[in-house]
Amino acid sequence: MDNLNIEAIVTEGGKEYIAGFIAKKFIISYPELSRKGAEEKSNNFWVATLSKGGLIEPSMYWCELFCKFEEFFTTIHGRNSICKEPNVVKKIICVLSERFTNENSDFLKCYCKMRVLIRIKHLSKRLEDEKFIQQAKRRRVDNTGGF
Repeated sequence: MDNLNIEAIVTEGGKEYIAGFIAKKFIISYPELSRKGAEEKSNNFWVATLSKGGLIEPSMYWCELFCKFEEFFTTIHGRNSICKEPNVVKKIICVLSERFTNENSDFLKCYCKMRVLIRIKHLSKRLEDEKFIQQAKRRRVDNTGGF
């Protein structure tokens, strides 16, 4: 399996995991967000493989809707960055609310807040990793160049 396929699998698995996490928050009011509530059979998705019983497998409808939300999120923020304008969460909530008028605003708010936090955490981790690599390179140069 080449790296592109692995990256695609991990990306889809991550989307499914986050969609399941959001579905779990609303499972009592909206059981149709889960595969079990929507009475769909499991297709051995990534979450089912990872779960030991506590994770929710999102329904196909919720997965498809989540992927549409992701397209808008990526359009606004880019692939590996985040919009630096003020009120970025409110902005994406407004965009999604205008586009998906039939969807519950609680889902939209939860999705937007979570995705912005995840993106910030990802970017912080990447920055931390880059800083560590630069420090390691400096240490190697300092250790070899001393004599």
